[in-house]
Amino acid sequence: MLSATGDLDAEVWLTLDSNERRIVVAHYMKPLSISKGTIALRGAADDEVLIEWRSVCDPTPAGYRCLSDKSITVETEILTEIPDDLYGPGVACARSGAAIVGRPTIVVGSREIDASKFCLLQKATVYASEGERRRAIHESFEEISAAAKNVDSELYFMHDMLGVLNGISPVSFDVFRYLPEHLPVAAALMASARNDQERERVWALERELPLLWVVVPVRAWVLAFLAQIERQERLLLEAGIDKGLSRNWASNLSPAIEHIVSLDENLRTPLTLAGRHTPEGLPNRSLDEIAQDCIRRNQINSTNISEMSCFREAPQLASQFPSSFFRFSQEHLESLDAPCAAALASADRFRPTPTQFRRIRSALADDPFYFAEAYSVRLREIARS
Repeated sequence: MLSATGDLDAEVWLTLDSNERRIVVAHYMKPLSISKGTIALRGAADDEVLIEWRSVCDPTPAGYRCLSDKSITVETEILTEIPDDLYGPGVACARSGAAIVGRPTIVVGSREIDASKFCLLQKATVYASEGERRRAIHESFEEISAAAKNVDSELYFMHDMLGVLNGISPVSFDVFRYLPEHLPVAAALMASARNDQERERVWALERELPLLWVVVPVRAWVLAFLAQIERQERLLLEAGIDKGLSRNWASNLSPAIEHIVSLDENLRTPLTLAGRHTPEGLPNRSLDEIAQDCIRRNQINSTNISEMSCFREAPQLASQFPSSFFRFSQEHLESLDAPCAAALASADRFRPTPTQFRRIRSALADDPFYFAEAYSVRLREIARS
C-alpha cells in the first residue's frame, strides 16, 4: 500500500477495532534533517546506525561514501558533518544493518561533478532545478520509449544504479521515481537486462514504485524486445560476428522471456500477444465461469465494499466491462472488475487513475488466482475484438 503512492513520506493508518485504535505504518522510523552542513538523525543515539551517501548520478564505487567517521552523538541525536569533498547531488540515509531507518534525503556535495562523459539521462540527474531535472529526464525517457538506437547508455545507467541501491528506495532517485509515468521505459529496462540478476532487480521495482507489470501495454513489450534484438545484433556485429549469425543469435530471446515469466506468471499472456511466448497453457474458461468460481470459493476480500465499481464511473469505460458481473453480489463488483481493468490498460485502452491503480493492486493481492485467470482471458478477448 505504501509503495502504491510513490511517496517516501506516505503513511498507512490501520484501524484495529471498533474503538478506532490505529497503527500508523510509514516507510522510515526516524527523521533525518540537513542544516548548516550537518546531517541530524533524531532518536538514534543508542542504535548502531551508519550515515551513508549515494550519488544519484555515479553508480561506481566513487559514488558511495560512509559518513559515520564524521558523526558525533549529542543526547538523542546523531550529528554528522557533511564532508567538503562530495561531488554533485546524492542521497543521504541512515542504515541499521540491512534496514534503511532514516528517510533518504538529498545532499548536494560542494564540489562540482564533471558530467562531460555522462549520457543524457545521467546529465539530467544533476540539474539543480527540479523542473529542469524532470523535463530532462522525461525527454530522455521519450527517446527510450521511441526505441531510439542511441539509448543503450541510458538503460545501462539505470541498471547500474539499481545494482547499488542496497536497500535505498528507488523512489529516492528521480530516474526511478518518474518511471511509472513512462511504462514503455519500464518494458525497455526489463528487455535490456544483461543477466538474470538485473532482470530480477527490474521486476522488483513493482514492490517499491506505483508500478504494476500487468498494466504495461503489449505494444510497449513489442517495441522493447525489437529494440533489444537490434541492440544485441549491433554488439555481435561490432565483435566481428557474421551478419546472418548475428541476427539469428540476437533473435533468440527465449531464455530471457522464460525468466520473466518465471518471475511473474501474469506476463505470459501479454508476452504471448507480443509474439515472444507460446500460447500453450493459457486459461480458456469464460469470464463468468471464472468469476462464479471465485465467488463460490469466497476468496475475494474486497478492500472497498461498495455497489459502484470505480472502474465503471465513466460511461465510456463502463461499457468495456462485463455486464454479466452484475448478477453477482455487488459488494464484489470492483474486485471482479480489477483484472479486466488491468487488461484494458495492457491493451492500451485506458490509463488507471491513482485510485483505480490502488484498487487493481489490492485485487491482485487479495486473490491472485482469480486475477491471473481473469486478466489472461479478458486481455485475449480484447486482442481479438
